[in-house]
Amino acid sequence: MTNKIALQWFNHFYIELQNNVDFTCIELSDLKGIVADLKDNTFISSISFDDINNKESGLSRSIEILTTCLSALDCDYNDLSYDEFFTNLEYIFNNISTDDFTIDDLPCGDVRLIHENEVDQIWSDELKQTIEECYDLSSISDLPSFIVVEIDWDTTINNAKIDGMGHCFAQYDGEAHYSSPFHIFRTN
Repeated sequence: MTNKIALQWFNHFYIELQNNVDFTCIELSDLKGIVADLKDNTFISSISFDDINNKESGLSRSIEILTTCLSALDCDYNDLSYDEFFTNLEYIFNNISTDDFTIDDLPCGDVRLIHENEVDQIWSDELKQTIEECYDLSSISDLPSFIVVEIDWDTTINNAKIDGMGHCFAQYDGEAHYSSPFHIFRTN
């Protein structure tokens, strides 16, 4: 990648992040180092310049998701080194088509991301698993045969969902966040 493209990358991220990062504290020598690192970054060199300027690209979507993840952790881009920024951005970019994944190397905590098309099924499965773990349902088979016990799982799970997704997935604070197409939960 040429210095010109590396500068275009830096300019793109400056525009994307100018409301979140105080770039006034960056010295010219640091800026040259950032541009040099951008030039050598394999993830960056794999992205076309069209992706940089396309607001609908996976890159722009990944930046928005990372911003929401940081917000869920009560931190911002100032808490990341540019290496951490690009490492996490690349991780999100590479997992954007994954249904359920965790980012566990952010400086302020961990987040779980669940795709909007799968969140309801994953939520139902995890609630059922939690209910089965909380109550010893194996003892039901020890009851006399004239006593019939049947669990209506659909109703039970729908009743448990009244507390919301954050209650199930966000053990840290119970809050749910969203950045299309992911529901985002702080896990620690």
